[in-house]
Amino acid sequence: MYIETWDGKRVPVEINAQRIEANNRTLVLGVFRDISTRIDRENQLKEATARLNTLVDATPFPVAVLDPEGTVQLWNQAAEETFGYGAEEIVGTQYPLFVDDEQFQSLFERVLDGGTVGGCEAVHRARDGSRLDVELYARPLYEDGEITGSIGSAIDITDRKRRNQQLDVLHRLLRHNLRNKLTIIQGYASMLQSGESVDNAAREDAVEKILAATAELSDLSTHAVQSRTLSSAAGSARTDLSTLLANLRETDAAVSEATVEVPTVEAQAVVSKQAVDALSRLLTRIVEYIETPTIDLAVEIRDRYVQLDIHGETALLAGGDAELIRNGTETDLRHGSDLDVARTYLAVTGVGGDIIPLDSASGPRSLRVEIPRLEAESSD
Repeated sequence: MYIETWDGKRVPVEINAQRIEANNRTLVLGVFRDISTRIDRENQLKEATARLNTLVDATPFPVAVLDPEGTVQLWNQAAEETFGYGAEEIVGTQYPLFVDDEQFQSLFERVLDGGTVGGCEAVHRARDGSRLDVELYARPLYEDGEITGSIGSAIDITDRKRRNQQLDVLHRLLRHNLRNKLTIIQGYASMLQSGESVDNAAREDAVEKILAATAELSDLSTHAVQSRTLSSAAGSARTDLSTLLANLRETDAAVSEATVEVPTVEAQAVVSKQAVDALSRLLTRIVEYIETPTIDLAVEIRDRYVQLDIHGETALLAGGDAELIRNGTETDLRHGSDLDVARTYLAVTGVGGDIIPLDSASGPRSLRVEIPRLEAESSD
């Protein structure tokens, strides 16, 4: 409360009062403590907090403030736009975005110990179920010398990583596939041009090889264009999960003696048609490659995404294809013969999904595919 001094000044005070019984009299002992300094400090803190909130909300990067328990205390406008969670539904909850909870605990403990995080890459799952690659920056917050939480930013670098992956695929195309086909064309054309006597059989064989290499170059060019434009088509068309499973059941028709076991799922979900086409292409590639063409699929429908686990008795993919899926890049020598797996990987990541090897072998026997669930189209 406030009291007024003899000179008319209003002073904020904190009062402690106690009743005392003495000599048959009841007295009240009151202790008044001037708290002007504390009030001033609290007002300064409120003003600083208001300025900080305004500054953070105006920052074009996603920013969150967490307390020492990892509970979100502040969530700015850029974070809402990037990850889809409104401040009203995420403030007061545990930070929910990390796909890898152990990574979050490790980084958060580092900050609470007084350290900082700068440029660390992680994967966040947005409200719509899509996986986003982010670059993390975080540092502790102090009050009176004590750490009271952390402030951090998770910058979305998904588009940048996808562009780099597309460039890797196109670089592989130029580095290996195109060079090999051009070498074939050049070799046989030089033979025909040399003027040396070439019998009809050899001439026909050379012409066939040139035409075949030319056709493959045309196909590779088409694949390259499709790989380059995958992200621009992301989410443009949609279908239901039953269509996806029906397509996967028909995959074994592509290879004789192949068996693809696809479960029946009662629940329904809407997914990207681009992802459906990509998964059909991936499964076809697997049954063509695998030594024992018996594949089992398990399907789980999560709140925000659909999870498909693909299991085989032997390695599902060649080393280079597995390397692309595991690390998002390809090696110089360990590559496949075409771009089917690369296109599949770019298509799935382009709609916010991912393909994850479930074992550490160079040729994994199990893959997990995650694709976001989409909102059903309105009938209006």
